[in-house]
Amino acid sequence: MIILNSFKIDNSQKNSLKCVYDLKKFIENFSDQEMYEKNLIRFSNILGCDSAPLKLKSKKLISDEFDFKKNKFNNFSSSLQIIISFFIFIYLVLLTICSFKKHNTEKLDLILMNVSQIDEIEKFKKVLSCFKSVIITDKKLNFQNTRENISDLYLKDNLIFKYKENILDLSYKDKNEKVSINTIIKFKKKIPFCSESIKKKFELLNFGIKLFFISLSKNFNFFQVYNKILYSYISSYSIFKCFNAKYLIQDRIFSTCPIRNYIFKKLGGKITSCVQSHITEASISMFNDTDILFTFGKEQFSKNFLIDLGSRVQKSFPVGSLRAESFYVNSAKNFHVDEKIDILIFGVNLFNWLYLNNNTYENYYNFIKLMGEVSKKYENLNIYLKHHSNNHKKVDWKERDLIKDTRIKYLSSFSNTYTYIKNTKLFFSFSSTMILETCGLVGKSYFIDPSENNFVFFEKNKNLNKIKLNSMEKIESIIKQHLLNKNDTINNFDDICLNSANVSELIVSKIRETACE
Repeated sequence: MIILNSFKIDNSQKNSLKCVYDLKKFIENFSDQEMYEKNLIRFSNILGCDSAPLKLKSKKLISDEFDFKKNKFNNFSSSLQIIISFFIFIYLVLLTICSFKKHNTEKLDLILMNVSQIDEIEKFKKVLSCFKSVIITDKKLNFQNTRENISDLYLKDNLIFKYKENILDLSYKDKNEKVSINTIIKFKKKIPFCSESIKKKFELLNFGIKLFFISLSKNFNFFQVYNKILYSYISSYSIFKCFNAKYLIQDRIFSTCPIRNYIFKKLGGKITSCVQSHITEASISMFNDTDILFTFGKEQFSKNFLIDLGSRVQKSFPVGSLRAESFYVNSAKNFHVDEKIDILIFGVNLFNWLYLNNNTYENYYNFIKLMGEVSKKYENLNIYLKHHSNNHKKVDWKERDLIKDTRIKYLSSFSNTYTYIKNTKLFFSFSSTMILETCGLVGKSYFIDPSENNFVFFEKNKNLNKIKLNSMEKIESIIKQHLLNKNDTINNFDDICLNSANVSELIVSKIRETACE
């Protein structure tokens, strides 16, 4: 049997995308082993599920166990963890034996999944207003004090959230916009397991016992994968038995689930969909699943890249940015800050991609150095760096050290990034999705790739090459074009991002149109 702990990414190779493909190939080879595949097929037969979504889910779960920073898989070989995981498996099966049998099924149009903050409900408000819906939350939301479940500072101060008797009313203190939504908001863990989800319960228990001894003999904790598959199957079945809908939609492709999508359609659903929320970056784009991907721009690169990374994506349609529509397009006058900014640098999440190889790491900090050089050369320009709000606890001291003697100033990471767009003349970033969105909104946005080796982001996303700069000379040329010359030109590219004027309308029409095919 192939040992997971034997794999390490060769981070001496220059191409960071090749590093991800090596990991993908290893996971696929591991999953294709005869014993592993036979057990998975038997497991799927007991559950009454096609093996394809289970296999895709298992690959996703294994990929999630790879620690890019440590360059190794998490431990699958602990005997103690095998024993604990076995009892968790038994507990899950027993829960279905003791769970409810009779239930009322609510007929709906749309299910919004994977909601952890009120921000996400606000983001989808116009889409939700077109359907009778249910919102499944990953955590319990406090409707008495909604501020504690809102992450964005602007929404904390301005969103008025009222939910009563399955009617959700959203309005704002700073603008005359009101949206009423007919919806049920349900915390996922409050939906009891459905006994019908597992029909062959004792056969499943017997399978678990055999898997326990196989795990011990092979010194590999199969339950680390199988428990999550089993929970996903039972939970999804229970949700869709309670709420039967035609359409399913969610945010963030990396949190899609092939088992959930399979069960949704098995129990009568027609279309699963996902809204693009970030650039298709290789390290978080393996083994995902959706029927429809709503992309920022008119391009097929994102879909094809996802498929190349082992994901299942049937179709993609361009719609623009749902968040840009909500915040920027439909903004109040006082939403935009008065601060006049010449260059705004969008920060990035320092995630898996940074640790793929030495070249990527060096390239990123060369970008920071280059931005510092720009600030020193153009002393009269107001240059700011804005990080994501979720990075406020993660201070990058290496970045701080590189910037301390430059003229770059920091904006509060807590503030809403969209408030700075209107009064900013030029946008730079190493890899932030905000470059795509602002390209559609104002058309003065560029990626900086100093060493021309940011393969994990750009090698397959070829539509982005036209807004990528790789030298000080090219940066200076863009600064002259947008800041120093009187005849400033705006470069809007629909294949990068639409203008986001009618995103929700496009999503609704495409969902309905595709369901009728």
